[in-house]
Amino acid sequence: MRIRFNLIFFIMVMAYGISGCKSSLVSSLFPEQTWSQNYALLEGTACTSPEMIDGDLDTVGRRWKEIILTLPERKAIHRIVIRGTNFEDIIVYAGLGNADSWRRIKKIKDNQSTTIDFRATCVTDAIRFRIGGTLDDKRVGKDFRSAMSIDPNVRRYSGIKRGYPYAQEIELYGLVDADPRQPERRIASELDTQPDETEIPDPEF
Repeated sequence: MRIRFNLIFFIMVMAYGISGCKSSLVSSLFPEQTWSQNYALLEGTACTSPEMIDGDLDTVGRRWKEIILTLPERKAIHRIVIRGTNFEDIIVYAGLGNADSWRRIKKIKDNQSTTIDFRATCVTDAIRFRIGGTLDDKRVGKDFRSAMSIDPNVRRYSGIKRGYPYAQEIELYGLVDADPRQPERRIASELDTQPDETEIPDPEF
């Protein structure tokens, strides 16, 4: 009986040890990661609306139709945040090395929040935002019942008065290892993975 108990105890200890080794191995292969600094605040970054990258939520940048943010060097971007905005429909592009080459990385439609926060994967030195509708758009002109619906409460309008697009801040983030000894390991490994294809911008939202 005692031998059997010792055998069970030995098996439990071995299983715990193997589990601990496996956990350590996983941690070493996939180190914990966190968000980088906000790349939009790097020295040398430019934006067609400078107020959107000044780090001050009390300032508001306004720009019709398009915003282009240019970084001083290529960065692996994994998260984009737009704060204090009225953007409802936007398409986001990553630059492919020249002014006429862009790859679409995100399309957002019918946003209803003043903060837009989404994940992206690209290595670039330029981000372009093409703006469609805003939360301040207003239907104008004579309304009429939609011919596509039998519901009399479904209305259509002869025109839309566009609101002026604005945002307080645009933020760009990459991923860095939580281990300070390897702060840029993942970013460096991704610099050679940028796709070469060019995507033609969507003509409509």
